[in-house]
Amino acid sequence: CGHGVTAAHPAYLASETVESLAAAFRLEVVGGVVESDEHGTIRAGVIGAIGVSADPTEAEMKVVAAAARAHAETGAALMLHCAGGAGSGRAPQQHALLDVVQREGGSLSRVCFLNAGTWCE
Repeated sequence: CGHGVTAAHPAYLASETVESLAAAFRLEVVGGVVESDEHGTIRAGVIGAIGVSADPTEAEMKVVAAAARAHAETGAALMLHCAGGAGSGRAPQQHALLDVVQREGGSLSRVCFLNAGTWCE
């Protein structure tokens, strides 16, 4: 469960709130992905990948907050994907995203940055 960068967001996302998005993420983790089978018994094991541009948009940050809130409430791991990849100077962006996760009550030990390479700052 998750959403990519703004350019890939479905049109309905613009009218969603942080809470409505968090509720949808929660449902996929605890209730199952309805489209998965007729019983909705297949559940998401992680929340993400949540896409974030090099210069995050308001819509992307709304999705990050919603995903972080659902992560905090379900305990499911959270996967964030920052534009740029390894060695591209994204550490400040990653720290800002981790601030959002903490603000929403999430556990930093359950957050994974995709395509981050082997560098750290």
